[in-house]
Amino acid sequence: MTDVRFSAEGDRYRMTLRGHAGYNPGNDVVCAGVSSIVFSLLGWLANASEHITETRAMRYEPGSVDIDVSGDNTLKTGFDMAVIGLQQIEQGYPENVHVEIV
Repeated sequence: MTDVRFSAEGDRYRMTLRGHAGYNPGNDVVCAGVSSIVFSLLGWLANASEHITETRAMRYEPGSVDIDVSGDNTLKTGFDMAVIGLQQIEQGYPENVHVEIV
């Protein structure tokens, strides 16, 4: 199970992911979908540095992601898109992905 936790407070946006989807080890399309969205967000953030005022965490390891940044309202757009994509995966694979917005 991949657990995703997202929060936004003021100009601070945080996302953590823990675990592996476990849909089909060795050929896990659910994990690939989640990873694709997260890599896209990380790449987008790397190119949106002019909108970031502080980076507290931006770390990726297999099965563990921590993103914690502050900045202008442009960041909300990127995070919202990632959350929507992850929620769509959760709808199709609720036993493999859980998204929590706090």
